[in-house]
Amino acid sequence: YILEYLSGAFDLSDIERVMPRNGYTDAAKVVRGSTTLCEVLWGGNTGDRVMVVGSGANASPVASLVRSEWPDHLVIRADVAEDYDEPDAFAALSALMLNIADKHRLKVTHYGDWHRCENGRTLYVGSRQSPVMVRLYEKGLEQRAKGYSQNASADWVRLEVEVKPKRAAARKHLATLQPDDFMACAAWTREVALCLFNSDLVPITGLGTIKRMSDDERALAALVKQYGGLLGRLKDEHGSWDDVGLLLGRLVEDKDST
Repeated sequence: YILEYLSGAFDLSDIERVMPRNGYTDAAKVVRGSTTLCEVLWGGNTGDRVMVVGSGANASPVASLVRSEWPDHLVIRADVAEDYDEPDAFAALSALMLNIADKHRLKVTHYGDWHRCENGRTLYVGSRQSPVMVRLYEKGLEQRAKGYSQNASADWVRLEVEVKPKRAAARKHLATLQPDDFMACAAWTREVALCLFNSDLVPITGLGTIKRMSDDERALAALVKQYGGLLGRLKDEHGSWDDVGLLLGRLVEDKDST
């Protein structure tokens, strides 16, 4: 139903099955020619949850469609960007971001061509494990380097805030926000908004923290992803998850004793 609704909302679009990811067993995308308009993922150990992904120029229309048809939804991740196209924009914005990073003791990571500055530079402020991170990059040079557009302006710079709320209440609240509001999700991004836009935003709190998985947790998640179907059949055969646990325990003990 979701795929048909989204496809119907975009003129001259088709549905194509694609490789699933993120623990889902099924996925499809709505396309117009070679352009992907959105992606839908479902099935597997995710229960009845369906994820809809819109990116690039289609992110805003996809978000509007989801908000209109399914207002009671959650935001897993949102990227909100502001573009600049003027000489020395990257130097000015990177200086601002580094000053704020030092003030708030934030992690800073450099990627790209910082030596010759020909193929584009990227500055990350904040941790990947944090609910809020900002990336600043030379979008025009990136477009040229990847062969997307040789006419892209060398002064085209993008400042992008990435928000990944952990708590369900925050995910629900963020589903109601306007793009500018996402800059209010951390004290330091509110400071960025104040410097750049003179916007004194109301704080948005309660996003939670993103826990880094241990090696054992990653291995267990991989086991469940690969053998979840088998484990479910064992539960049906033996009667409960407790019985499955006892069976696995006996198998491990028998292996260790041989």
